[in-house]
Amino acid sequence: INAEYMGSSMDVHERIDSAPVVSPVQFLDVVEIPGLWEEFVTTATERRKELHLLRQKLPVALDTFGKVAHTLRSFSSMLGAFRLALVCAKLETFARDGPHQNLQQTLTVFDAAFELVFKETYETLHREFSSRGFA
Repeated sequence: INAEYMGSSMDVHERIDSAPVVSPVQFLDVVEIPGLWEEFVTTATERRKELHLLRQKLPVALDTFGKVAHTLRSFSSMLGAFRLALVCAKLETFARDGPHQNLQQTLTVFDAAFELVFKETYETLHREFSSRGFA
């Protein structure tokens, strides 16, 4: 993830909003890898489900929650899906720094951001892969 989006003093929502949904340069570097779209759909969907299931087990499952967020962040970064990667990085930090007093409130904020960013990332990547005949 571009350091300017991670290290800024901006509020997390401002950083998410200012990050590109998908970096065209990064995306073009990987778009022609065979099976990448299918792998993204499978991996992202599975990791998203895992995060939702693990959320119900927090704070006990913070370590696993962080690892799943890391996996999704890594995959998203590789594709240039910076907004999704940024949200996942924040979830990783959240898991690493826990347990938290305001656990449910914090997770509610991240849930809303994650779902919005996941949806727009999926739609953007689908459009980009489709326009190149890969989806």
